[in-house]
Amino acid sequence: MEEMEVDLAVPSFSSAKLLGLKELVGHDDLTALANAEFSADFARCITTLCQELKTLCNLQEAVPQLGEGDDGNFTFLLELSSFLGELDCPHEEITCGSLEERLCTPAKRKLLVNFLFNEIKAARLFAKNALTQPVAEGGDKELTPFLTSALKAVNAPKPAGNVPPVEMISLLHKAADARLQSCAERPTPIFTAKLDARQWRKVDKLVSDTAQNCRSRCLVLLKRIDVTVNSFLWSDRLKSREKEIRDLFAKRREAMSHVTPPDLACLLAASHDLLRIEQTSSARLRKNTRSMPNPLALAPRPADRGGRTNEMVGDIAREQASAQRGRGRGGGGGGFRGQSAPQQTRHFNQQEMQRGQPYFAQQDMYAGISREQMTQQEYRGSAYDNPRDRGRGYGHRGGGRGRGGRGGGGRDYYGHDNRY
Repeated sequence: MEEMEVDLAVPSFSSAKLLGLKELVGHDDLTALANAEFSADFARCITTLCQELKTLCNLQEAVPQLGEGDDGNFTFLLELSSFLGELDCPHEEITCGSLEERLCTPAKRKLLVNFLFNEIKAARLFAKNALTQPVAEGGDKELTPFLTSALKAVNAPKPAGNVPPVEMISLLHKAADARLQSCAERPTPIFTAKLDARQWRKVDKLVSDTAQNCRSRCLVLLKRIDVTVNSFLWSDRLKSREKEIRDLFAKRREAMSHVTPPDLACLLAASHDLLRIEQTSSARLRKNTRSMPNPLALAPRPADRGGRTNEMVGDIAREQASAQRGRGRGGGGGGFRGQSAPQQTRHFNQQEMQRGQPYFAQQDMYAGISREQMTQQEYRGSAYDNPRDRGRGYGHRGGGRGRGGRGGGGRDYYGHDNRY
């Protein structure tokens, strides 16, 4: 590819009304620098031009100062190549090929200077046009809601027409002072510390974390509301009205989803009134959450009726002792039927003597036998042994009709005694 014809009469900084070079190299003629060898002064001029382009065009790349040695030259040429690539430089002579050969001739260096001059002129024209253009109507739409809220808070009328920012701030300041004078108790700010820049950055970080936590909690609450509404819609009675319920819920959910998390301005504007937290059980907050079962749930606690198993141990022991004492007595004639008069008298006296003894003192008669033998022995002494021998009391004395202490035929014993 043939090299492009380059205008060697490159205008100086002074004639082009650009930044002067006298403070850098001592004169304003850049042509002499381009014709000479590649030097530190030429690299310093290129860095200055690239820095202005970076500021005007809001570029990401930057060209550093020329360092010492081959590594410094290589770094300078590499960053310059990246900078020209971001500018979409069309000249392949200074953008392609080996880095060491891109600025090896005066023609290539003049081509680079000419390209940077033209880019700076265009960038300055765009910047000048942007500064001279009037502010479009509605350009401060982002600040309009905040200004409206501030004017409403201090009961100040909204000014008509375009008001300069200084007059708006002065109006808000006067209205706020007048509002504070009418307060019975002047509000005291919570945050009154004097911090430096480093501490303010930490405070800003804490406020950002708090705002993120607030947003997360709001999302959790919204999800809980969604789950609650969906659970109510499982009812067969409400399935026919599902569309109506969802339409009503969507309107209220839309209002609840717009939550403005606190920021640094909220921290500075907070007063001691925020330290007074209203209880969730107050009458105002409970007005919409009270239900019919709620008074019953808040009623005084009923009296203790007992019934706990750990408190019934003494009662069970007393019942067992009472059942043992009244075993042979309650049957009346059934326990002594089939015995002679002396035997009945002796048996009766023995029971009277044993009436006050503990329940476990009567267990000697079962010593040395198994549970099956004990059950058989008891069964033989009951009325179930033979219908004709009902109440005769085979086995040890006291068996028969009076076994249960109620005068029955012995069959009540197994339902009353809890030993087995």
